[in-house]
Amino acid sequence: MRLVIAGGGFGGVYTILNLKKFLLQRKDIELVLIDQNDYFLFKPLLDEIVVGNIKEDVAIVRFEKLFKYMNIKLLRGNIGLVNLEEKFLIVNEKEKITFDYLVISLGATTNFYGVPGAEEFSFRFSSLDEMKKLRDYISNLDHKETIDKLVVVGGGATGVQLASKINFFLRKIKLKKIEIILIEKGKRILSNFGDRVSNKCYDFLSKNGIKIFLEKEVTEIGENYIRLDSGDIIEKAKIIWTAGVKPNLPKIVGNLQFNRRGQIVVNRFFQVKNYENVFALGDVISFEDINVPQSAQAAVKEAKYLAQNLKNIFTSSNLKLFRYYHAGDLIPLKRFYVAANIRGLQFFGFLPWLMWKIIYIVRALTWRQRFSLILNFFRF
Repeated sequence: MRLVIAGGGFGGVYTILNLKKFLLQRKDIELVLIDQNDYFLFKPLLDEIVVGNIKEDVAIVRFEKLFKYMNIKLLRGNIGLVNLEEKFLIVNEKEKITFDYLVISLGATTNFYGVPGAEEFSFRFSSLDEMKKLRDYISNLDHKETIDKLVVVGGGATGVQLASKINFFLRKIKLKKIEIILIEKGKRILSNFGDRVSNKCYDFLSKNGIKIFLEKEVTEIGENYIRLDSGDIIEKAKIIWTAGVKPNLPKIVGNLQFNRRGQIVVNRFFQVKNYENVFALGDVISFEDINVPQSAQAAVKEAKYLAQNLKNIFTSSNLKLFRYYHAGDLIPLKRFYVAANIRGLQFFGFLPWLMWKIIYIVRALTWRQRFSLILNFFRF
């Protein structure tokens, strides 16, 4: 019997880790992990790489090390086709991988919403390579006389904390000639958070020199400029795009259902509609009857339930209904200052900063990663 995990992000990796003890006892189950990389990327640390607080190797763990002693086949490649009817995937255009059970956890990719030039001329908050390029670019801005602005598109949590961290990083390296601009198409930044958090963060960014444009949409991006729907053109600017994501899905053959955002519709057992042997979790899914955010926090919780349901299927037990409880959100803005929204309470400053640091240390998957994060405890 073969179980294939398509995608080695938070959903896929934590599903495997939650199955680890069970699979060590079940030699009849062959486990296959397919991912375009040979490592797990701890994405919440990407902005730390941009501002040089950690080295890129701290944010990654090689699959080979992570799943040591497990009977697992690691296949590196891009999935081009998933055929649910005939139970196979095509990897790297030619390799056919069959499955008895399939877990789709391929995450999200950047959504440019068809804005001309956005994909060609923007840095995107999506991969380790992109963040390394952005870090190198920012570190050499003093040699780029044609650029005096960095424009972050998207006023969600990612855009807000990235704009703030870059702003303080530029101050640290005494590069004050670069102006940071944050563009949000909505009426306020952090629209998914409470008014108090949104307003407090807006005031914090503004007081620290970040210019914020609200209710502005981007209509075009060029190599060194950005055009807004108001007709304004911001010149001598480099763009960082954090405005949205979409499901990272290959062509799928089968009678499954998608929502209007292109996500796969699943029940609360994580089963894809019409396929009891096919499961999905993370950014690629939408539940039939509940709303769950697209976040690492949600994916980790989903993985725990999904792993239990896979165990239950393999042992002919009843499936467990997924229930989601959102623990809260932390938005790091500067050293010793984090905005927190936890259980309906909003608070700011050192205490949530301390919580943020401890949570990442605890969530680290290896002792080496944990030790590196401890060494960087008082940076940023």
